[in-house]
Amino acid sequence: MLGLRTPDAFARADDRDWRKLISQDVQRVPAGATGRRRAARSWFNAALIGLLLAGMACLTWFALDEAPAGPRASALRVRTDGWLPEDAVRALAFPSGSSSARDVAAIRQSLEADPQVLGARVRRLADGALEVELRERLAVARLEPVAAPGAVPSIRLLGADGVPFAGAGYPAQAVRNLPLVTDLPPESSGGERRSAGLELAAAFLAAARAGHGQLHAEWQAVSLRDCLDGRTDIPGATFRVIVRPASQPADRPALEEIVFSNAEWNRELAVLAGLRVDELLRRPGMTARGYVLKLHVRNRSQPGTVTMEPRLVPAASR
Repeated sequence: MLGLRTPDAFARADDRDWRKLISQDVQRVPAGATGRRRAARSWFNAALIGLLLAGMACLTWFALDEAPAGPRASALRVRTDGWLPEDAVRALAFPSGSSSARDVAAIRQSLEADPQVLGARVRRLADGALEVELRERLAVARLEPVAAPGAVPSIRLLGADGVPFAGAGYPAQAVRNLPLVTDLPPESSGGERRSAGLELAAAFLAAARAGHGQLHAEWQAVSLRDCLDGRTDIPGATFRVIVRPASQPADRPALEEIVFSNAEWNRELAVLAGLRVDELLRRPGMTARGYVLKLHVRNRSQPGTVTMEPRLVPAASR
């Protein structure tokens, strides 16, 4: 037995290779359409995973980029029914420049302290931003500019309730279109103090614009020279409306002024709306260059009755 050689004893090096001793059952990619589909599926999965990773990286970058920088960068969302700009609202709400140390009640109080603001609603949102809703005073006129000696005159607007305010954010054209209130009472010329004369002019102009817009558009100014600070218990207390010259036709005498009484301007305004002023100024005998319409004239010839008798008088004889 020991001298016999078996066929697999002392085999050559090629015969001793382990690959030849183990069955080589390798799953190769089949050729043809099946193999191409399998390769495509493997590349598709890899590409999908890559796109998902890239999308997550982009979302993370945008989230970090949009994060607030700190307490001073708190967002302020302003909604108003007027003209107050956002930077002015921020200056009123945060006079010290920091938006992190004030509570909602203090911010609302600061906003409503400004004469241009009638009311404010403030709330802090879940993301830390402040939402501000403002209700502003409606400007019905502009006041004569006033200034201390050596200072630049500042424009002030008049609210419908007779309160003057600065009018921040108002367009220049809108300010120019407002009637100018002249001959202000002394107590209201140098500051923000209210007066009965200004309240009368404000109520009158607000009613005229709301109910008689065409007439209101033709008015250039309202003079309070004879207004006697809005007194309604003094006979002869009146205020004058100066009509814009550009609103008058060139082929007839011009209506230069309209005089209203302090006590019954509301009735007189309705009478003016019903008058055919253009026809009256074109009647024969109207030879003056300009006329004043006096609505405050009363006829007391009959006991117990007062009849309104509007009159057109030449402007030179007033």
